Amino acid sequence: MGLARFSKQAWIVAVAAAAILASGAALFAAEAAASPGKLGFKAQNKVFKADGEFKSWRFTKVDIPDGNIEKGTVEIEVDIASVSTNADKLTEHLKQNDMLDAAKFPKATIKIHSAKKTGEDSYEATADLTLRGVTKSIPVKFKTLGQSPLRIEGEAVVNRLDFGVYKPYDASDERSVEPSVAILISAAVPEKI
Repeated sequence: MGLARFSKQAWIVAVAAAAILASGAALFAAEAAASPGKLGFKAQNKVFKADGEFKSWRFTKVDIPDGNIEKGTVEIEVDIASVSTNADKLTEHLKQNDMLDAAKFPKATIKIHSAKKTGEDSYEATADLTLRGVTKSIPVKFKTLGQSPLRIEGEAVVNRLDFGVYKPYDASDERSVEPSVAILISAAVPEKI
């Protein structure tokens, strides 16, 4: 009787553990599949460098006629609340209304178009970034790393003040955040969406 009771309890514990592991694995798989690559950023003041990324983003439109990047348009949607940095307090502050304001503006969008070839595998394009309800066009440079799927790496520099992100820059304050923020992308681009 004692062994039967132990076996039943052990079975219940084993089933519960399997369920927890399965749900954890499903959550990990969902997070891993949440974006097609890495969308990161680098910001700094005189005493701290913040490296961060958006864990959840997706392509909402990909139209590259006959594989011609110069005729293509790519659109991206970013989940602002998925922001993550190398400092927990900063991560939480970035979601607040004086920074990215994830509650009021949960999504940012990027539309990349008008690419021009600048080298064998390199391009310059225009990116229309909508952040905190403001849209600005910024130049973006990228290179292709492979085809089938098309893999790219790119970089753009954004002036955070153009989008009302945080306080104005004060060069006399070593903790004042510099206006220029580098945006970095590395991704596999789907064939068409």
